[in-house]
Amino acid sequence: MAYSDVHRAFLQAISHHGFISSKQALTILLSIYTEYHTDDTIPNEHHLVGVITSINAKIARYSQKIKLVRFEPNRTDYYVFCNLSDRSLADRLHPCYTDSEVAYFWIVLKEIACGEGQSASPFLCLNLNEHITDRPRVSKVRAEELLDEWTRAGYFFPESNGTWILGVRTVAEFGQFLRDKFEDKIDVCLLCKEAAFYGVRCRHCPETFHTRCINTYLQRLTVCPGCKEVWIVTVDGLKSEEEVPKLPRGSM
Repeated sequence: MAYSDVHRAFLQAISHHGFISSKQALTILLSIYTEYHTDDTIPNEHHLVGVITSINAKIARYSQKIKLVRFEPNRTDYYVFCNLSDRSLADRLHPCYTDSEVAYFWIVLKEIACGEGQSASPFLCLNLNEHITDRPRVSKVRAEELLDEWTRAGYFFPESNGTWILGVRTVAEFGQFLRDKFEDKIDVCLLCKEAAFYGVRCRHCPETFHTRCINTYLQRLTVCPGCKEVWIVTVDGLKSEEEVPKLPRGSM
């Protein structure tokens, strides 16, 4: 399928939303097909992958990419529109934010990524504005607005226990950035070599894996890819203590 109005409309939709579930992506594509296609084609997953592959080939020159991410905290697949440039954090966030607001975002991001269980309470995040010392501080009212905005935008995710963790957009867009900055704090999936903020850890060794990666691996072998001991952790329907954020790094 040649690059067309279908591709342009889908790119516009996902760049506007920032991230959408795979189900939402199909719904959007169906709506676009209805508007631009003259036949009765009903798009499926195959069509969706084809459209996204063509879009990615076009936007790669701008260091942009639509990534498919399995967000393990809610077991949902998302398509995320990512800016993967090596520019500063300020350049990668929306230009509407002030220098102080970007600094505040970075402080909250660092607190969650490097904190106990890679999570933080909303109260703690709200008061992190006091850590801005080299420029005007963000007011408490504005900080509360920003945290709500960034949560809705997919940068942070509220857990059922009231704490916040890194959202799907942060995982997709800033995963490598955080791994480079905090190598000693961020786990890496032994199979795909990407940052593993959520997933499962072997019971016999400290290796961490994305659920999807280890699921695929266990279809062929039944031992841990790291220590080669028999794999005993249930991957589907994980208990909370088997999720990576609940296990402090290096605890065995």
